[in-house]
Amino acid sequence: MLGASDLYRVMQQAGASQMPDGIQIGTMTAHNECMLGDEIQLKPFQLYFFETSVMRYPRTVKIQVVGYDGDTIAHKPEEQDNDLSVYMEPLKEGDLVALAPMPDGRYLVLGKIISGEEVLSLEEQIAEDWGEG
Repeated sequence: MLGASDLYRVMQQAGASQMPDGIQIGTMTAHNECMLGDEIQLKPFQLYFFETSVMRYPRTVKIQVVGYDGDTIAHKPEEQDNDLSVYMEPLKEGDLVALAPMPDGRYLVLGKIISGEEVLSLEEQIAEDWGEG
């Protein structure tokens, strides 16, 4: 599967003369709208999204197990919450996003961006997801 940077690179190579220059930073004003700078409000019809940016999906899957007899795993009763997974949340108001201008005047939302200070090491991510630490 191609990532956002791979897709952007392919688009640049395929239409380099038609592709507007530069990735820009925008701020989500709703789950499907974005502000570019202080004056340009981009509406849903002006944006393309990767499906994973607009859906909630599990980053770490955890299900509470109450027993294991060597062959069978026993889960909590269905009426209780078995899902202890850690989820990636969809884009929301206030998120900073990277935007790639497209030849048709629309923008491709490459994904949420965060400051380098917010990036956790792999060990910190594991500890956060699995409650160790």
